[in-house]
Amino acid sequence: MEELTIIVKTFERTASLMRLLNSFSKLNLNCPILICDDSKKNCKKILDRRFPNLNLTYTHAEFDIGLSAGRNLLLAQVKTPYFVLCDDDFVFDERTDLIRALSVIKAHALDILGGDFYNYVTVSNFKRLIKLIFWETNKFIRLVKNKFETSRYIGQFKENGPELNFCISHKVPNENPWICDAVNNFFIANTKSVRNMGGWDPELKMGEHEDFFYRCKQHHLKVAYLNAFGVRHYPIISSSYKKYRFRSFEFKTQFVKKHGFSLYKEIQVDTGLVLFEIQLNA
Repeated sequence: MEELTIIVKTFERTASLMRLLNSFSKLNLNCPILICDDSKKNCKKILDRRFPNLNLTYTHAEFDIGLSAGRNLLLAQVKTPYFVLCDDDFVFDERTDLIRALSVIKAHALDILGGDFYNYVTVSNFKRLIKLIFWETNKFIRLVKNKFETSRYIGQFKENGPELNFCISHKVPNENPWICDAVNNFFIANTKSVRNMGGWDPELKMGEHEDFFYRCKQHHLKVAYLNAFGVRHYPIISSSYKKYRFRSFEFKTQFVKKHGFSLYKEIQVDTGLVLFEIQLNA
């Protein structure tokens, strides 16, 4: 895959990063892999020792520069026409068909092509396990059986005066690929197209997703979703990571204000249910 680079922004989740890289090793990925780590500790020596077979470039950035700034740093280093965006809590398997995704994005002249999250239950501590057993039985059963739930955060932006809605589609039409405005934070993209629209807003350390794709829409990037293309997702929130992770609402509010809206809603199209809402003061 000479046309493709994988970029990974990681923060305070070394164990998750190692699991992701281990999945790369199992699949014998030979493309460039760029890592930006703004954790307190530098883990370059560990990665070099554990994964000598991978084409890794590791950058240890200033502590907590944020997702957006870290991804922009990685984007600037990409030398291939396409890149794959990864979070550190992913795991690749046979469903992460990069060769097929690359052929689809080229054949349909797309700028971004996204896939599914296959969400698996994780246990980060004893308290989490007890909670699963006694209060989240269905999740505990999924954990024991190693089952997953498919997650699709895909849809379209609808503007209505001072209100911006993100209409999420859970039942996707059969078109393959399906054109939309936004996909999960796992996608293959045209490097030049994303650079030309400015990448990610470095002011948004978290909660950057909606802003990125709303600006993609403003710059007329062609975004699509491809079913049967996805990645395992193991969301782990460690104690050192937790206090930083839950800042996303603050930065989502900043996104709404930045684009001149006073109300933002995420609406599930199939049911009309409002899943998330931000109302700014008049």
